[in-house]
Amino acid sequence: LAAGFERYDVNDPARFGIDPKTKATVQLHGSRRSLMELLSGPRARPLFAFVHTFAAHHGLPAIAKLKNIGMDDDDFRAMRTDLTGLLAAQRAGDADDVIDPQLIANVIGVYDASVMSADELVGEMVETLIAAGRLENTILVVTSDHGQELFDRGTVGHGHQMHPELLRVPLLIRAPGARVGTESAPVSLVDIGPTVRELAGLPADEGAHGSSLVPLLKGETLRPRPILSHLANSDTSATHVVRLGQLTLHLTEDDEGQPQPTALFDLAADPLEHHDLLEQRRALADEMTAEFVLALPLLKSQAGRGADSVALDDDTRRQLEELGYVTGK
Repeated sequence: LAAGFERYDVNDPARFGIDPKTKATVQLHGSRRSLMELLSGPRARPLFAFVHTFAAHHGLPAIAKLKNIGMDDDDFRAMRTDLTGLLAAQRAGDADDVIDPQLIANVIGVYDASVMSADELVGEMVETLIAAGRLENTILVVTSDHGQELFDRGTVGHGHQMHPELLRVPLLIRAPGARVGTESAPVSLVDIGPTVRELAGLPADEGAHGSSLVPLLKGETLRPRPILSHLANSDTSATHVVRLGQLTLHLTEDDEGQPQPTALFDLAADPLEHHDLLEQRRALADEMTAEFVLALPLLKSQAGRGADSVALDDDTRRQLEELGYVTGK
């Protein structure tokens, strides 16, 4: 994670340790103060800072936030033990069908407290920038790499499925000259790089996957395009989600690496993806699958998972441009 940075610190306000003498949970000290000093201190050139708080990722709130959900230290550790046991039983296929409602409530409460920890850190950064007179000359982006399942489909965590509770994340952008408001058009995390480059006056990266969102920040519109998500790990076959407008198509690669449609959802009527329409709208799913398969070699090449480059004939490139998988550059 330190690659490419001149300075790299671990800034994790949610790290826990165990005091060897008292066995109590203690808060470890990170580099939060040094981050604020960096934001407010003297500098001779522009600053880029990437700040990743693991609070919500691990479900570990700052200890001070536990009181907000009516928990003390012992309650928290007991909840962690119960949850670890449940997840192990689920992996082994030995878990009960009914999960203790109190455990579910505690897990959700701890996640809320974790988000409070992350929110507090962002708030402190904004206050520091205001005090230093730098907020109006700062591009601020707040987002998340993924969401967290909180027993939405019977378990907790991430890295095992790609439904809205995992894929739909916040994206807030504050930049000089940007309009104030909200935007409902679906966008992707790969759009952040091109957006920040344009806002900072840097040349576009010709190899970037995403599109700059600056037009949206100006009140303009973006051309509709597929929004893609991918999941590949040692526990599951490679899976993909293609979002086109209000439709999401889920695909899983077979033994030969060919994506096969496994589910189709209409987010307008079913925003949480509980009603699979694949069999009812099989022709549409097959058409969307064929379009995705056409683009897949290029997508894997861009992601560094295939050949270094993919040569496209003019007809294929034109098709992919019309479908929104590549730009016209």
